[in-house]
Amino acid sequence: MKPMSTWMNGRIVPWKQSVLHVSSDAILRGASVFEGIRAYRRASGDDLVLFRAVDHMTRLFATSMRVVRLELPTPPMS
Repeated sequence: MKPMSTWMNGRIVPWKQSVLHVSSDAILRGASVFEGIRAYRRASGDDLVLFRAVDHMTRLFATSMRVVRLELPTPPMS
């Protein structure tokens, strides 16, 4: 299943517009980070609940991205 959109250069764009230039850091140096996050559906409906979301986002932005010197043009949500 393909996602409908992606985060690209500080904004959400449609999947078909999500392209990387051959000289981008992600292509040339493999500059990327990955953070897995667990989610569950509530038993009483269709709500999706994220497990320890703040901890995951803190680890992603404050540790993983900092180690490989990746920066976002906009600050992450708190």
